[in-house]
Amino acid sequence: MNVNTISGLVNKKLKFSTVFEFNDFNELHYISSAVDESKLKSALNERVQAGLSTNDICNELIASGKYLNNFIDERLRPWLNSGRLNNNSTPEKCRPPLEEYLAYSSVGIFCISDIDVFKDKVVNPNDDSLKYRGDAAQLMFAHYADNLRGICLVYEAQNGADLMKVEYEQGIKISAGETNRIFRWVREDYARIDMDDFLNKSDYWKYEKEYRIFKQPGFYSYNEAKLELVAILHTPRIGKHHIETLNNINENFYGGQLLIQEIKAALGTYEFVVLSKSNGNRNVLDWLNGKLNSSKES
Repeated sequence: MNVNTISGLVNKKLKFSTVFEFNDFNELHYISSAVDESKLKSALNERVQAGLSTNDICNELIASGKYLNNFIDERLRPWLNSGRLNNNSTPEKCRPPLEEYLAYSSVGIFCISDIDVFKDKVVNPNDDSLKYRGDAAQLMFAHYADNLRGICLVYEAQNGADLMKVEYEQGIKISAGETNRIFRWVREDYARIDMDDFLNKSDYWKYEKEYRIFKQPGFYSYNEAKLELVAILHTPRIGKHHIETLNNINENFYGGQLLIQEIKAALGTYEFVVLSKSNGNRNVLDWLNGKLNSSKES
């Protein structure tokens, strides 16, 4: 839990990131497809006129891991810095990275998992590799939450929430969608048929049961994303000062309505549980559903 986490909670904001910020190079599925060059240059010029530097473009492309630094530094960067983006033609080798940059920088993504990741179920009792694929919460806490020292934010989707389900496939799916779809993305038009570029992942990730919401990159309120924060879960590894911070935020900005709960690993299973003196161990999902249902009834 860091300053960005606290700021997001206090301001009730969500960050929609680009794939340049993701932790998987294989999210970069889009391949250039000879889009209308005048539209491409016009869209890029609009970004530059709005304050984007050509160095920012080059640095993002280097961070993508798809291009050699020498190509960016010796070919693309000098060409952009010379002001030739306004010329009639773009060098053939410079067009694909510029098109990919426009594609990736036009799509902001908020990733969220199905609450079913807290289930501890046997998927296939005859296959050891699949016995406990139903419960991914411990693995995801270790991966995303600073080695179990972070938090899990639980949201309820409101009516109209545009959640798109990620599809998991063997191997990497290379996009081959409609040629000029990226110009719809510039206008924040994210039709489901176009989002195959960002909704296909290797089946190695399928335990995450991921959904995504698409907007222009940036920060959006819970209301704009049509999500409501209802609970914050943490493990015993979180610092006491972080628990105090969360409780203060809950009281001062959420009227004390958030559920803030410690969860523990249950011995002999792969699940997280909530411990209570009266009820013993309770599966997190069962506990959460019980709490949320009772609060709605009261």
